[in-house]
Amino acid sequence: MDDPFRLFLILFHTLKHKVNNSPKNLDWLPKKTPELRTLCFQLDEEYISLRRILSNHPNKASIVPSIFKEQLDEFEEQYRKKVQNISEPERQKADEMFFSDLEKAAKEKEKQGQGSEEFYSEILNSMPSSIGSDFNPIVDNAALLIIDLFEIVSDIVEFGDLQETFSDKHIGAINYFQDVVGIDFPEIAKRWETSPHLFISESLNLDIQKLVEMYNEAVKCYIFGLNVASLAMCRALLEYILIKYYRIDSKDNRGLKNIIRAARKQYISLKSLSLTEIKNAGDTAMHTYDKGLKIDNYSVEKHLNTLRYLVQSIPK
Repeated sequence: MDDPFRLFLILFHTLKHKVNNSPKNLDWLPKKTPELRTLCFQLDEEYISLRRILSNHPNKASIVPSIFKEQLDEFEEQYRKKVQNISEPERQKADEMFFSDLEKAAKEKEKQGQGSEEFYSEILNSMPSSIGSDFNPIVDNAALLIIDLFEIVSDIVEFGDLQETFSDKHIGAINYFQDVVGIDFPEIAKRWETSPHLFISESLNLDIQKLVEMYNEAVKCYIFGLNVASLAMCRALLEYILIKYYRIDSKDNRGLKNIIRAARKQYISLKSLSLTEIKNAGDTAMHTYDKGLKIDNYSVEKHLNTLRYLVQSIPK
């Protein structure tokens, strides 16, 4: 199956059925049921693959089955740790079996006159790969790797190695982006990791291109440390969502304050959301910026999470 979201849901649904929807049963049932251990391993592998796909996604929005976010939250909160613990021995067995089969194949080729070095070289060459494919954003720290790269270049220039490749100008360019432009790789990586991913139900069947663009604009402002701009985008996005998808008439309800009031009156579920707080934060960001406004990361993430919930609650 090509759809990783659906494959994850199928495996997770199968697991819940086998443990009677009780994560506690994973404490003892897999010891008696080899098939369940295999299922846990398959589910854990698919979850890891899914996380890698989302981490490598160029934006923070994905079209998913309607129940995906709910099921993902349930898995991560109640099942993930237990499934991971059960999977680890199975993963080790799979690795051992793979290398054992590879060694047997090498010996068979050796009998046919092919050297082991040539055999393993053919195996490596047959695997599809590209420059940078070894990087895994789930386990590798991208910011530290970039910093390491900068230090390597600095050492090369300082000690005069590879003079035709790297020069003092390259070091100056690195310093320019860090010290003048203000690119802070560790902070950017941290904010990108903690900013909420927007899961949009495919069942809505709506035109969401503008919605995704605006949400990603708010996220990109945030990850580069432009919190004031991010709050302004959050406010604009809130108004857009209520008018476009919740069908609140902006002519009868002039101004975002009245639009929010009308939306809460029409949709009771919105009363618990801090929509007015998003409006006020956006107003403050736009109108009192000259007073040295300071906005912490928590505030921006809170509003992004509220908008995510608002999108995931769009009525069909």
